[in-house]
Amino acid sequence: MPPKTITVKPAKQSSINLFFSKPTAAAKTPAPAQVAPATLLETQDSRVAAFMSTLSANEQIAHKIAVEKLGTSYDITRTHGFKNWSNRT
Repeated sequence: MPPKTITVKPAKQSSINLFFSKPTAAAKTPAPAQVAPATLLETQDSRVAAFMSTLSANEQIAHKIAVEKLGTSYDITRTHGFKNWSNRT
């Protein structure tokens, strides 16, 4: 069933406009700093690959199911298995 579409008539003056108005030159903020350098991301990717190589066939199937069902909310680095493996290495 497709979602229902709701049409709302805008008010003549609303406090919502304060939040969605264009920022002025004085209100501009500097760009955020880079979150993680590429080398850190590459290191994390290599650790995930090393961890994945230690999984049994059943654990790899479970990982595949978790990725399919949970999508982007699944982060292998936050799993108990990865944390335990990380502490041992």
